[in-house]
Amino acid sequence: MKIAVVDDNESERTKLCTLLRELGEKRKYEMICSEFTDGEEFLRVSGTYQAVFLDIYMEKLNGIDTARMLRKYDKNCKIIFMIINDFSFF
Repeated sequence: MKIAVVDDNESERTKLCTLLRELGEKRKYEMICSEFTDGEEFLRVSGTYQAVFLDIYMEKLNGIDTARMLRKYDKNCKIIFMIINDFSFF
């Protein structure tokens, strides 16, 4: 599964991608996780993702506006909005 994680917090992006890859390994399912620092960077990169995790609160293009723009050219991508500040509870 090809997944994008869009968050302006590097540690949160890295933690989530690590968790997704570990989940994929446990289930014997390949998880390809790409990290992006903001919505603008994500939208500039060509490619299709099955799912995208979007931080709602980002300084540049926020997650809600990024999702609106994504929907203009990709109706099938699953969008998961995030407002979690700490993944330590995993």
